[in-house]
Amino acid sequence: MTEHPVLCAIRDRPADAAILLDFDGTLAPIASRPELAVIQPGARDALESLSRAARVVAVISGRPMDELAARIGVPGVRLIGLYGRGTAGPGGPAAPPGLLRDVFAVANAVPGTAVETKPDGVAVHYRQARDPYEAADRLRSDLRVVADAWSMEVLEGKRVLELAPDRSADKGVAVRSIIRAHRPTTVLYAGDDRADIAAFEALEQEVAEGVRPVRVAVRGAEMPPELAAAADLVVEGPRGLVDLLRSLTRAGPGRHG
Repeated sequence: MTEHPVLCAIRDRPADAAILLDFDGTLAPIASRPELAVIQPGARDALESLSRAARVVAVISGRPMDELAARIGVPGVRLIGLYGRGTAGPGGPAAPPGLLRDVFAVANAVPGTAVETKPDGVAVHYRQARDPYEAADRLRSDLRVVADAWSMEVLEGKRVLELAPDRSADKGVAVRSIIRAHRPTTVLYAGDDRADIAAFEALEQEVAEGVRPVRVAVRGAEMPPELAAAADLVVEGPRGLVDLLRSLTRAGPGRHG
């Protein structure tokens, strides 16, 4: 099979490239609970090598910044938590107690759910529900009522529904921000979830500005088919992505732009 030409271009001129990656399901296998996720073996070494060669390497995730930092821990890799909505820590935004009360009431009525609080919102995971599809239907309806009451949005991911302040910060916005700041000519983006479709769409829009993208879908049991349909390449899980990232540094180090 002929290799995608943008991969060749990244390998030949890494200093002109941006490497943008999701975390859960992409750099780390999906875990039964968010706190159990562990980065794929070999991923840190691949990220470190790329950070020395590429113009920018960034991880874009719905997790708060402190969680990303604890799980990745690679100097030189830019971390964008909460899709760019903000960072965790003292003095940052906090989800209102009343919102948490209402979300817990909804989640507690559906067995097999787990609530994850975030600095400015809250997520309900239903991976452990006996029937995840039935759980999703029940949660989606009730959480939308809560979201409307608190002027928030419901964002959907793999076996998770998140209440967030608004849709003004998503992975597409984050991708465009990085491209505007660093001006790469080639961009690799890899993800495994519906939220990553916004990043794929943002890259398509950047083609008119001279950016050459390669969109990588990371296959897993819960990867939405529409992501694969929008991708240029599909790799087999986080292990397949790590192999791809390693292959990009075999031509030797580049220079930072």
